[in-house]
This record gives sequence, structure tokens and C-alpha cells, in this order.
Amino acid sequence: MVTLDGFMEGPNRKLDWHVIDEDFNRYGAEMLNSIAAMLLGRVTYQLFANYWPSATEPEAHLLNKLPKIVFSRTLEKVEWNNSRLVKENIASGTPMFKDIKEKITLKLVKTETFRSGVVVLYYQSTEK
Repeated sequence: MVTLDGFMEGPNRKLDWHVIDEDFNRYGAEMLNSIAAMLLGRVTYQLFANYWPSATEPEAHLLNKLPKIVFSRTLEKVEWNNSRLVKENIASGTPMFKDIKEKITLKLVKTETFRSGVVVLYYQSTEK
């Protein structure tokens, strides 16, 4: 989830503005069933690794089974099932769109509006 101005966390690094409802849970399950791996930074990895291994939600099995690539300069090891640590040649951070140097041309291919007002936008790169 990201705000229109490119932030994924609120003040004090809180994620309490995220709307988690039936629509979001359906979207999450569909997404997890369609991906081959997860790319995570240290903070998200630690949040997920502290919660999902013992969670009972239906998606817990998928999250625990998926390969996870963790980008961190500070972690020494990753222990969550199917996790691999990448420590070199990485650029980490909170903003999604900070310091973009070149225009990225995208085509909007699908939209989905949840009852809560959350809108999922699906883009595809038009770069060759």
C-alpha cells in the first residue's frame, strides 16, 4: 500500500492507516497465489518473520512456503523458511519513488476498487 504522494508508512513508521478488510484479504490471497517469490527489506522482513511462521490465517501457509529475498546491510542472517539474505549492491529505503532519475513509461492495464475506497492499480512497463 502506498499513498498518492508515495509514502508507505505514516508518522513514526506506523502502518495503522492500511485498510485490511475482506476485499484486501481476497486480493492478498490472489496475489500470493500468482507470485514466485517475495522481495523484502529488513523492516518488512522482520515484521513478517516475527508474525507469519506461527500465524493461523489462511495465507500463512503461502507466505511461509514462498521464497523470500531479503535486502539488508545490517542483518547478519535470516531464519524464516525459504529466506535468502542479499547484503551487497543494494539500495534500501522507505520511499517507493524517491530520486527517480529517468521517466518510467507505464501503461495502466487494470483497476480494482474495494468497498473501503482502496484502489488497486495494475501497471505494465512499456519499455522494451
